[in-house]
Amino acid sequence: MALGTMDGPGYDGMRYAVPDAADMPAYGGAAAGRPGYDGAASGAYGAGCDAAPGAYGMGYGAKPAASAPRSELLEKIDRALDGVSGPLQRIADRALGSHPADPSPDLPLKWFTFNIMFLLWVEAIFGALGGITTVVGRQYGGLTDLYYAFAGPARALDIAYGLVQVALAAATVYVRMELAQYRRFAPVHYLALVVISFVFSTVYSIVLTYGIGLDLGGFMLIPTLISAALNFLFLYLNKKYYDRRAYLFYR
Repeated sequence: MALGTMDGPGYDGMRYAVPDAADMPAYGGAAAGRPGYDGAASGAYGAGCDAAPGAYGMGYGAKPAASAPRSELLEKIDRALDGVSGPLQRIADRALGSHPADPSPDLPLKWFTFNIMFLLWVEAIFGALGGITTVVGRQYGGLTDLYYAFAGPARALDIAYGLVQVALAAATVYVRMELAQYRRFAPVHYLALVVISFVFSTVYSIVLTYGIGLDLGGFMLIPTLISAALNFLFLYLNKKYYDRRAYLFYR
């Protein structure tokens, strides 16, 4: 290491150290040995991470810090869902329209935040409680024994539907986690969950009404049509909402 002298007013021959070339790190066009670079050439912003171009509308390929490792079971579920998610996305695009993404970072996320922080948790909790209540037959209050004595087949139907409700509650938690982690197909899984819940609840109501001898004519028709229309509107609005924010979901 050599010594140099600083000349000029106020320095008065102050000396400073000049490192030898051998002491300098050999970069060779890359920040070798530095975490996050891994020998990438200068200017490769996404090197050393699993980058996605345009993520969060920044255009650098940057992304947030990696989330905690997922369990092997969740990884297997992810791989199984990936096999059907592509075709499912195409079906949703045809049925509900494909809306162009808007990579603006100023898009509001209040509905998304409300979903992952409150709504989906509430749906999961009440779905699980409702399923357990249906399995044990407590939805009929003190008339449970009398009702099942009159409509015996309803007991098996209630148990089956109650178990479905519990499974859907677990699926709701899973989809909520997918949304919170910005998984690629999380929005279409969310839409699929709405459809599946509607189908099971409608089939349960129809079978319960007509399958055990309670022929009430067209009693179920109007509520079912209204529910179907409201669900379609909900699906369309959510499809449009999440399509515009597609840049968020890339993992």
